[in-house]
Amino acid sequence: MFVILVMLGGVGALVAGEMTVPEYEQVKAQAENYMGPYAEQVAAGEAPPIKCAVPLVYNLTLNRPKSLAEIAGPFDRRDTLSFRHGTTHFLLHYTNQGLDSIYQYSRQDSLVGVPNYIFEAGKACERAWAKIIDTLGFRTPKSDGYYSGGGDGRIDVYFVNQGYYGATIPESIQTTLPLTSTAYMLLENDYAGFPGYGSNRLAALRVSAAHEFFHCVQFNIDLTETEGTGNSQSTAWVEMSATFMEEDNYPDVNDYFGYLRFFYYFPQWSLRAGYYNPSTQMQNWMSLHQYGAVVFPIFLSLQFGDAIIKTIWDGCGAVPGGNWWLATNDAIKAASSNARDMRSIFREFTLWNLFTGNWRRPGQYFPDDSAYPSPISNFPNYTSIKRMTYEVSEYPAIVTIADSLKPDNLGCNYILLNNLAAYTTGLAVSFQPDIARPWTVMVVGLPLLVYDTTQPIFIDTTVYDSSTTQILIPNAASFHRIVLIPSVLGGNGLRSNYSLNITPLREGVSRPNGGEKLYAGIVYTITWFFDPAITSVKIEFSSNNGATWSEIATTPNVLAYSWMVPNIVSDSCLIKVSNAANGSPFDVSDGVFSIGAAGENRILDPYPNPVWVQKDGQMTFTGELQIGQGSSPAEMTVTIMTIAGEKVATLRQNASAGAVTIAWNLTNDNGETVAAGPYLAVIEFAGQTKVKKFVVLR
Repeated sequence: MFVILVMLGGVGALVAGEMTVPEYEQVKAQAENYMGPYAEQVAAGEAPPIKCAVPLVYNLTLNRPKSLAEIAGPFDRRDTLSFRHGTTHFLLHYTNQGLDSIYQYSRQDSLVGVPNYIFEAGKACERAWAKIIDTLGFRTPKSDGYYSGGGDGRIDVYFVNQGYYGATIPESIQTTLPLTSTAYMLLENDYAGFPGYGSNRLAALRVSAAHEFFHCVQFNIDLTETEGTGNSQSTAWVEMSATFMEEDNYPDVNDYFGYLRFFYYFPQWSLRAGYYNPSTQMQNWMSLHQYGAVVFPIFLSLQFGDAIIKTIWDGCGAVPGGNWWLATNDAIKAASSNARDMRSIFREFTLWNLFTGNWRRPGQYFPDDSAYPSPISNFPNYTSIKRMTYEVSEYPAIVTIADSLKPDNLGCNYILLNNLAAYTTGLAVSFQPDIARPWTVMVVGLPLLVYDTTQPIFIDTTVYDSSTTQILIPNAASFHRIVLIPSVLGGNGLRSNYSLNITPLREGVSRPNGGEKLYAGIVYTITWFFDPAITSVKIEFSSNNGATWSEIATTPNVLAYSWMVPNIVSDSCLIKVSNAANGSPFDVSDGVFSIGAAGENRILDPYPNPVWVQKDGQMTFTGELQIGQGSSPAEMTVTIMTIAGEKVATLRQNASAGAVTIAWNLTNDNGETVAAGPYLAVIEFAGQTKVKKFVVLR
């Protein structure tokens, strides 16, 4: 019996997330099921095939208990495979006996003595090598010929009955950082029961060969390019880039079409999401998201060429552990001579994803966009799961997003505004985001026939970011529909909070318009809307309900003005805006607002406490500025420390409108999630210093 043990001695100390032995045995038993009973269900058409075993293999490899030394057992079928066929870079192992017998073994008309299925598999493997190694210039996979039992140095490919399209298994792991490894490939012996391939098994074989070979390449760059551990271990970039290589090698097969629904109907999920859950089932929707997310590397390649995929992986190999989104940022900046970055690219990516299906714009976005899910559609057989996160048909409207639909980092929402013709003065959108996150909001105006390229699309070029509170759309009535795209451009947080209040736009003051509570010394944005033909406006302030007025400024009619709130305590304040030329038209706040109510500055307790890493994702620190602090807004500084006094992280934020809230994503200054246990928060705000104790749970 020829068995290769995966040499993992010492690796457990280098990677986080060691499983207990029972947890490990649970995952290993799952692997055995997928290579046995589940594979038979797939062959019989009774269960869906699993795209790739690598997410499960990563968990077994990187999180295994230190007391255990190998994972190959569940995947090892080599002792039952009698025949070999060699190509330049690959050695293919197969049999004509039992459950592992290959498809159409007796058909051997391509090469004497070699079944066509194996001959075509060898061609597909060599084609992947030529594209990925010779053309794109990726590092050659590590040869296994240097150690006993490693074979002749070519990549071994085994054809076995399995519940996967394919799998790639690490063999001898090199413990220098980043970890690298030799590897062998497993490909399905016949693809029986794989939907869509009943009459074209070779198409499934070809894309699987390209996918799994690229995993071999990845394993010699950085075996630890994953995030999280256990049930939350994400292999997003590993899998989406391997799926990209399928499309790059065989653009006519389009196997990834079957996974797009798991991406497009869940835009709120992060690009970094790609989990499997051994306590339930591997093939849940979150685990399939990473394969539909292949549209992101496709998008990058259309922007910068295929070479950017290698540049990103080179960046992954420069730093141990999961850092692909940071490597992507560096690659984008290098490819664009620093004109673009991950944030600007992701913003554009969310726009491209709008024009798919029956909203496609031929020749402008994705080449295969007609086959992608349509924006006005729902997940097959689940009418409640829609591509549009929220639809509005009457105004004013308060948009309330369910917690499960709020966007994660590198996730977004699509808000559809209908019935616009009656609002001839336009719409005003009040956007109140969690200011601790890097947000952007896009405004897209659509004609009746989106797919008609003779009808223009309106894309507001203004970059509405985390500091935005008001978005004015004076031309709203000229569109059939408007789509608002709020997205979170980075960070580690999940389920980011925001609110949208959409009201008909009218001439006059829109903010402050009554009921607001301001504080002396802070900078507040006054907003209004007047006809653009008015070139300048005069802004005035009253602290006595309009009995007297003082001029704040005469300023261009740009619809917003940053005002330093005066050191006046009053509950009867108003703002007036008028045409600077002749005073007409003019408008006054609909109701009074207040400045500088009496009280003391306060530092609130951190919330929630205790905080769960998996459930909550963040902790917030809040300070309230009740008395004006002069001309400079107050700053809050939060220093997170261990009980032993070791600094973990430092957070800073200026007060806005009398208060400051800092959201901490439970990571240290190096971006690593903190361990469970008690911590101290030293909070400095408005002349006060307080120490708060809290607990992190995992």
